[in-house]
Amino acid sequence: MSSKHASSNSFIMARMKLMSVISFALIVLTTGQSARAEKLGAERPASSIVSLAPSNTELVYSLGAEDKLVGISSYCTYPPETKSKPKVGSFVSINWERLAKLKPDVVLLVQGQESLSFQLKKHQVRSVVLNNKSLDDISRNLILLGSVCGKSERAEKLATSFRNSIARLKETLRNEPRRKVFFCVWPKPIVTVGGDSFLNDVITTCGGTNIAANIKSGYPKYSPEKLIASQPDLLVMPFESRSSSLKTTPPWSLMTAVKENRVYHLPDREHDYLSRPTLQIFEGLYEFARRLHPERQIELRSWFDKSQTKFTVAKQTPMVGKPQN
Repeated sequence: MSSKHASSNSFIMARMKLMSVISFALIVLTTGQSARAEKLGAERPASSIVSLAPSNTELVYSLGAEDKLVGISSYCTYPPETKSKPKVGSFVSINWERLAKLKPDVVLLVQGQESLSFQLKKHQVRSVVLNNKSLDDISRNLILLGSVCGKSERAEKLATSFRNSIARLKETLRNEPRRKVFFCVWPKPIVTVGGDSFLNDVITTCGGTNIAANIKSGYPKYSPEKLIASQPDLLVMPFESRSSSLKTTPPWSLMTAVKENRVYHLPDREHDYLSRPTLQIFEGLYEFARRLHPERQIELRSWFDKSQTKFTVAKQTPMVGKPQN
């Protein structure tokens, strides 16, 4: 393998690990781990918790259990109050000295962190691995974390409201045409979202059809030839591609969606709510759905406003800001 190719692969993997902190490295799931998480969640509530994934940290704050959060990962930056929390590791590593000093009752992980779960078990530290492969997992994770944190009543209310809001979105778009979507995770080489991914469920929920849904792996490479042949109705591009000229760069320049400006560039990582398996996802769903179905702008805005009022994150502050124009 050439050094250039190796460098390219390592960069993509680094990007994928970063995105997985939000939602993307959600590929290696086993039924045993899911059952194990449920079993652990049923034990007595934890009094001290470490979270090594941003989505888990946000949900703990949503439940009002941030006082039990004694440590977080270096990627956990929301809500702003997390700045005062000790950093105990990253998505792929743990500072064992700091962890030993904190002595948490449980460490919260997500799919893609199975190696950390194995290491924690060797150190006799309890861990819970949360699933993030669908929107339904968000409500299930709220219930599980409610049990872990001793906030079951609030968790049930939030989970019910979340499920109801998603159901209303589906109903709003039920009779709309299922437009084809290509979701580009990375442009060179082209990486997309397959049928076995969180974002595939997002696309479907927003009334779209993922042209790569037949690929069952989570985040596969996709050939330029297949992309040109598919001609999606909407092209979703990563924030990092904003500076590139799609209209003069193949294969993008050969796509009708690019020629007709049907391209949605995601916001930067701090504001990419579409990829977050947390309660902030409503803004992401709204921004994506209104681009996929511009004819339903009014109904979608009404849905978003009603959904926004039902959720709070960290000390009862609004969940998100104003939708992007």
